[in-house]
Amino acid sequence: MRDVSYVRSLPLVGTIATIPARAESFVDVLPCLVPQVDRLFVYLDGHSAPPPMLKEKSKITIFRAEECGNLHASSRLLPLTFLERPCIFIIFDDDIIYPTNYVATLVEGLAERGGRALVGFHANCFKPPYRSYAKDRVNINFKEALEIDTQVDELGAGTCAFLSENLAVDPREFPHVNMDDIILAIEAERRGLPRISLRRSAGWLAKHPKPQRWNLWLDVLKDDSTETKLLAQLVSLSAVKHASCRETITPK
Repeated sequence: MRDVSYVRSLPLVGTIATIPARAESFVDVLPCLVPQVDRLFVYLDGHSAPPPMLKEKSKITIFRAEECGNLHASSRLLPLTFLERPCIFIIFDDDIIYPTNYVATLVEGLAERGGRALVGFHANCFKPPYRSYAKDRVNINFKEALEIDTQVDELGAGTCAFLSENLAVDPREFPHVNMDDIILAIEAERRGLPRISLRRSAGWLAKHPKPQRWNLWLDVLKDDSTETKLLAQLVSLSAVKHASCRETITPK
C-alpha cells in the first residue's frame, strides 16, 4: 500500500475510445477532460480522419484503433502496455459529461486507500443464482446519488480509475473485446484489489443529452451468454460478496 502523498503525486493519464456515431457527444466531452489530466490518449475507432478539435491539443496522443488490433473500446487500455512510469490511469467514455472536479475526486478516492483499489462510480453488485450477467445484478447508476463509498463487484470502465502499477493488463490478451467491465473486475480480484463506487450527489455525472442509437449494453441485453461465463469466473474467485450492497444506498 502506498502513502497518500505518493498517490497524489502521480501523473494523471486519461484514455478514451470514440466512434463516428458519437462525434457530437465527443466534441462536448473532450473540453471536460483535457484540463483535468496531464496526458490523454484518444483511440479513434472507425474514423477516416481525426476530428479537427484534436489537432490543437498538445496533451493528446491520437491512435487509430484499427491499427492497434481492432480492439474497439478495449483499445483504451493499451497505454498500460507502454507507459514508462506509474500513473493514475483514468478511463473515460465519449457520451458522459464529467464535472470539473471529476479526476480530483477519483484521485482522493485512491489516496484514501493507498492506491490499493479500483475506484469509480457506475457499478454492479451481482446476486444469486448468477445465471445471467444482465438479470442477476443490482445496478448503481453513475447518475444516481450515493451517500457512502460502497464496495461493489464490478465498476463501469468509463467511470473508473486505478494505479497503473496495480493493474497493468494487456487488452490484446483479453478473451473478448468490449467487455472491459467484467474483465477488469476479474483481473482486479486476482490482484486483491477491491472495487469501490464513490459517494456523490445525484446528477454530478450526467449522460450526454443527445440520444445514442447504440451502445454496448444493448448488445448485452440481446445476448449476455459470454458475459455470464465471465461472471462465473468472478464468482469462482470468491469475489461476489456484496449482493446486498443496495441496502447501503439511499437514492436522492
